[in-house]
Amino acid sequence: MPNAELICSRKAKIMLCNSARLMNLNYNVRYRTVDLFFNSLGINSYMDKKIAGFIKDMEHKNVKRSLFAPPFSRLLWCCGLTVRPLMFNNFVTNFVLIAIVAGSVCSCVIYIIGLAFSKSYPILGPGIACGIIGGWLMSQRLASEAKRIGLPSWEEYTPPES
Repeated sequence: MPNAELICSRKAKIMLCNSARLMNLNYNVRYRTVDLFFNSLGINSYMDKKIAGFIKDMEHKNVKRSLFAPPFSRLLWCCGLTVRPLMFNNFVTNFVLIAIVAGSVCSCVIYIIGLAFSKSYPILGPGIACGIIGGWLMSQRLASEAKRIGLPSWEEYTPPES
């Protein structure tokens, strides 16, 4: 059984992130606001210091946010899970993760559209194709960008002091 405090703090973090998003605060101000709130309560930050340093470093190097902090990673970070950024994974790991997420989302969209317009539900084939194509393209882009800026492994990475 999960700890009740952990569940409450995750729900509070999600609610705070959503309310900051609704107030149209920019990305950095949102995270700083949520961070300050949880630090004042004595709860650990939902984003690891290393990840926060990585985000600042990538913004300084003018890397697109969709590459170094895609929405799925930001959602996991906002929920309190400290997963390493996708740019530090190898090609195969990124391919599998992105193919599963893209294929699932695409299959759901095709299913909903199929309910409205057709009696047959062709979800499996197009969903798999979308996952494979999307996973390969995004993994290739992540690997080439990581190579371009010369990222070391996640264990060796130390964000620069600001």
